[in-house]
Amino acid sequence: MTVFDVFPVLETENFLLRQTKQEDAPLLYRMARDPEVSRYTFWETHRSLRESQDVIEMFRRDFQERKAITWAAQHKKTAEIRGFIGVINIDEVSRSLEIGFWLGREFWGRGYMPELLQAVIKFCIREMGVERVQAKHVIENPASGRVMQKAGMTCEGTLRRASYCKERFWDTAVYSILAGEES
Repeated sequence: MTVFDVFPVLETENFLLRQTKQEDAPLLYRMARDPEVSRYTFWETHRSLRESQDVIEMFRRDFQERKAITWAAQHKKTAEIRGFIGVINIDEVSRSLEIGFWLGREFWGRGYMPELLQAVIKFCIREMGVERVQAKHVIENPASGRVMQKAGMTCEGTLRRASYCKERFWDTAVYSILAGEES
């Protein structure tokens, strides 16, 4: 996929979606050390700045290895990172992938994530040529499902005890959008 030749920068009305940099680590750490932010994610609350630096290095390496693309969502007016969104589980044969996302708690409920998700969905379908984009959330976090619905995704159902993380099994709702359905 040619999208891995140069890191793709995306722009929305309020955000610049750009590659993460090590300079973002302190802000990533500030947001990711909040247990409420990581409560329904499949990653653990960050315990140190070093951990956040390592995550940024993983984002860089995954892009170089053509495994994933993770964007920092930089607000245009403040230049502050408000969260992260990325594509994973890229399957070139079935032309499908999965999107994951999160925001710092102080930015919840402002309508940011549907805007970001729509931009990434359009990029995946129009630039990467995927047929299917999917996203999942644990059923205890219905706010993520509302984000997916606002971005035009359709709930396909619940996978019972589909994931094991944080010493328990999680039921996860699966949403998707197909090429031609994006706005």
